[in-house]
Amino acid sequence: MTPPYFQQIMDGERRAIIAEMTAATAHQPFGAVVDIATVRDKPTLFRARHPVNLEALGDGSFVQVTPTIEAKVLWVRTDNDKYRESYGQFLALFHPGGPGAIPSDLHVDHLYNRERARTFALNYIRMGLVPGSPNTSHGAGYEKKRTHGVGRVGRDRSIDTVMMLKALGFRSPPMRGTVTGEMRAFAALLGPQIGIEPGQLLQEIANLVEVANFEPSD
Repeated sequence: MTPPYFQQIMDGERRAIIAEMTAATAHQPFGAVVDIATVRDKPTLFRARHPVNLEALGDGSFVQVTPTIEAKVLWVRTDNDKYRESYGQFLALFHPGGPGAIPSDLHVDHLYNRERARTFALNYIRMGLVPGSPNTSHGAGYEKKRTHGVGRVGRDRSIDTVMMLKALGFRSPPMRGTVTGEMRAFAALLGPQIGIEPGQLLQEIANLVEVANFEPSD
């Protein structure tokens, strides 16, 4: 069982993602950006209602603090190999009173594929605390398929619907395209909160799996 302190951290990070989706019409939260100022300034209308403070940690990482939705989010540099230590510093400073080391069955995870971020010259990636089993399933499934791919270098990227599955603690969709009970539970949970029909979310997942399975010819 996850210790209450860490469960509260995960619950808060999940609420922040959902709040950003709900409040920022037609915009999914950023997952990786070139300039950290982007998460402070965009989307413009959303940030006018929900201003962000960026707090530097000193190792090149930043914490996105959005008081109106009670959100505290860690962003690390793509080349930061000590991101787990950065997350520990983030917890100590912004969530004091914890029991100590992060349990081994919880993963400090990049909410955008790190190798793709390198490929697309994106300098900062949003982090989150994710249960080990869902994270491992995504690493062996969808994320593995999306490690390489085509896209415009230097364009900021959002957390897509499949990565939402992971962020909310659900396992990767099967790459063969079948719909699982977890996927239905995810769509039923998220859909009403962001004003999207569960069926539409399932279709978005299917579309992303199809893209992940596409291998362009040489």
